[in-house]
Amino acid sequence: ESFQIYPEVEGKFTTNGNIEIFVPEKLEESTKYTVTVKAGAKLKDSDLALEEDYTFSFTTREVQSSRLRLNKNFANFTTLQVPFLEGYVGESFKNEEISISLYSFDSGENFLKDIKKFDEVRNIKYLYEDFENTKPDYLTQVSSFNTTPIQVEQGYSSFDILQFPEEMDEGYYLAEASLKGTKKYTFIQISDVLVYNAELEDSQFLWLNDAGTGEALAGADVSFEGGFEGKAGSDGVAQIDYTPEEESRTTYGTVSADGYNDFVLRTEYTYRPFYYNIYSPDSKDYWSYFFTDRSTYQPTDKVNIFGYVKPKKDLDSDNYTLSFISNVYGEKEIQSKSVRVDKIGTFTSSFSFEDLTTGWYNLVLTNNDNTVMEKEIYVSEYTKPIYRLESDFNKDYIMVGEDITYKLRSEFFDGSPAANMSFNLDFNLSGLTNNTLQTDENGTGEITITPSDNTTSWRPTSGRIAAYNKDAEDQRITDLSTFTFFPKTKMITTDLNSELETPVITVNINEIDLQKYINSENKDIEDMKGAPLNEEVNLKVVETYYERVERGSYYDLIDKVTKTKYEYVKRTKQRENFNINTVNGKYELEAPYIKDSESTFEVIVTLDNDNVKNDSIVERRSFRFNQRDLFNMEDNSLSIEIEDKEHYRFKEDENFTYYLKRGNQEGRKEEIEEDKLLVMIMQDGVKEYYITDRVSGELNFKNSYIPNVFIQGVYIDNGDIFKTLSPTHLSYEYEEKEMNISLTPDKKDYRPGDVATVNIKALDNKGEPVQSNVNISVVDEAYFELFPQDVNPLADLYSPVYSTGIKKDYISNDYNSFEYQIGAEKGGEGGDYTVRREFKDTAYFRTITLDQSGEGALSFKLPDNLTSWRVTFQGFTEDMQSYSSKINVNAKLPFYVNTIISKEFITGDIPSISLRVFGEEITEGQSIAYKVDLVNNTTGEEKSFSKEGSAGAYTNI
Repeated sequence: ESFQIYPEVEGKFTTNGNIEIFVPEKLEESTKYTVTVKAGAKLKDSDLALEEDYTFSFTTREVQSSRLRLNKNFANFTTLQVPFLEGYVGESFKNEEISISLYSFDSGENFLKDIKKFDEVRNIKYLYEDFENTKPDYLTQVSSFNTTPIQVEQGYSSFDILQFPEEMDEGYYLAEASLKGTKKYTFIQISDVLVYNAELEDSQFLWLNDAGTGEALAGADVSFEGGFEGKAGSDGVAQIDYTPEEESRTTYGTVSADGYNDFVLRTEYTYRPFYYNIYSPDSKDYWSYFFTDRSTYQPTDKVNIFGYVKPKKDLDSDNYTLSFISNVYGEKEIQSKSVRVDKIGTFTSSFSFEDLTTGWYNLVLTNNDNTVMEKEIYVSEYTKPIYRLESDFNKDYIMVGEDITYKLRSEFFDGSPAANMSFNLDFNLSGLTNNTLQTDENGTGEITITPSDNTTSWRPTSGRIAAYNKDAEDQRITDLSTFTFFPKTKMITTDLNSELETPVITVNINEIDLQKYINSENKDIEDMKGAPLNEEVNLKVVETYYERVERGSYYDLIDKVTKTKYEYVKRTKQRENFNINTVNGKYELEAPYIKDSESTFEVIVTLDNDNVKNDSIVERRSFRFNQRDLFNMEDNSLSIEIEDKEHYRFKEDENFTYYLKRGNQEGRKEEIEEDKLLVMIMQDGVKEYYITDRVSGELNFKNSYIPNVFIQGVYIDNGDIFKTLSPTHLSYEYEEKEMNISLTPDKKDYRPGDVATVNIKALDNKGEPVQSNVNISVVDEAYFELFPQDVNPLADLYSPVYSTGIKKDYISNDYNSFEYQIGAEKGGEGGDYTVRREFKDTAYFRTITLDQSGEGALSFKLPDNLTSWRVTFQGFTEDMQSYSSKINVNAKLPFYVNTIISKEFITGDIPSISLRVFGEEITEGQSIAYKVDLVNNTTGEEKSFSKEGSAGAYTNI
């Protein structure tokens, strides 16, 4: 009675002593299950009980997704658009016909009810018990047809479209797509209400218009679950207070306007960068910066902290507290301490800890219990690599038939080569092939390949080589390098001009100009086009249309009329099939049969290259009369651009011109009649908005915009509504606040255990000496091979603390929303015999206040690591100038021992240690004498083991 799972499944409980396990008999594929352990559930043999319900959810995977997958469960179209389903069809099923059945709902209420129920489990089986044989009374089949997928190219990838035969009547529908026994479902709403909806922190923002006239739906009523209601103004904008009791991934609502069916709103959470507020509300009241020496720590370790904080306005007090909080199994404070912020605004602190559980932890700075800033760190055991790999290709872009050389270098972190190492190489282009490579005495190796790809497409693709150690290491050591491969030397593009009296299909054939593409900024299709080519190709035009066959009638309860039920029978007709010759790279075919046709026309152009066997090029593209190529994302994606600005960063009160840009077209989008643009200035919500009939305008970067705002655009054109793919980010130009700090070590190379001294000098942004606080953080470079670190206090100080504030947003046009989818060093040295015992990840961490002349010095002892130490330094002045940089100093020995050994053994094990010797004074094959001392730390008992080995080989004891 304490355990619930929904949807219900049969199963049994078992236990392993301290864990109770529920074993289900069977879980359905592609289904969301919700598990609840009820409040009151007790721990065995204890009075401890759950105080509240504990709930979690999981979704089972889709076993047959290799056949057919639909990307959306909910789609929306107008009566002016031909609907489609978007998804992926398995390669072996691309030419198979897919059956589509359409069912009509009798009301918007039942439509919304079923959507909400479907969202709970994401499986049609739990929505309709036996949909195969019994349909609910409120669902009526209105049509059926077969279709074949249309493949849509999208950059270097593609997806598939299942096109419907024609436009559909206003209403609510369920579409069933069936392929070889695999059935997928999508709810479809047909409505001429154009909707943009953004859910903000405490409000809903909507822009409502008519698809047919483009007019604002003034006075439209909007309601959301929970009783939140509002009305659109004369401009079609509705702003509604919205503070639900619980957060939800999906928000439901309706739009009601005279002359339309109720529009069902379903706004779903989807991750998009810049959209979500990752800062606490209080943090915007401070200029702040948070730095830790590392991002990931061992379970027993020490985190070092340096920061800067200054209120943006006078505060009553400055009672700062720094807390170390665990997020493992709920939020729990581990330690806290008071922090003194000096007159410049900096503070330094640390927390030491032992045996922490793996997981995420937070460092939180508060002032009188108000959060100022916080930073996440991670705790987990890790092993640093003993050397690193760097690889690259001698070219970033190559044409078919060209050679490309892959170069690999292995080196220790002190800069000496990791010589004579063997590596596995995985090469991936059209498939995966394997090879091996061994570095020479300089730690370098290379291999030359001639890539090929068995494809008929001319579009470029990506090739890569992943390298990883072949022999045993404590930590897998890897590197990845990529290049762009052009599988053909020629390209074919097609277009349809349906605005002429007689529609014209144009075929273009060009040489691919690799150098032009390399030199281009956008790297789009136009940038590939080289000289036009005169070629003989085969041109096919295949028409696809549907014959409507009456299959009875049904009563539409929404429109209160009897309508005819149709079956759509797919027909194809070959309109053209002949060889053509391009002249100056072009051939134009008049196609009078396309004019006013409701058919889809697929243009297939095939070029057989006689110079290379099996080297055909095939270009396929589908068109409909007077309908732009809406599936071409490169042509239809929208963005807000800023004129004459390479980087969108502004001085205070600077004027600028924005404009709307479509796809890869140069410059601003053309002005047309009866279009509208909504321009939203976003700063944790809608700060301002403008509605204009022009695609460009003037704005000013006001003081209130500092440090950042976003511009989001929503555009209405010819019955369609589009949103910019991502908001345009405008930020403050902070370079005028950059000072300069130089740090000079007394020498470049040290021995382990040496004392290093660094001299520091600071100049302000005018080149004058300046007193400042400078932090020094000295960390093993091998650590950053696992966890890279980027330090830029100036950028963080004036960082974009504001997001758009949009938690979810929705646009009622599916053309706009395609889915784009290590063993550390240990051992001894010869000659001057020492044992290295002190191995650290962080060698030193300290903040120093420079004198009035901007000078100071620090000395610190290096641990026993053989590595390159990264010295990161950063500083602040009282007037918020800042600077950061890094240098490296090396700790090295002529030769040293590297070990591979487990940290833990089980009673009865026979421990083993694997030994190698590296160093500049070691030669390959040199005889090595090893001695290992094993000490029992409890009894003091010692045992010694000796063995002969050779350099470059593993010696196991």
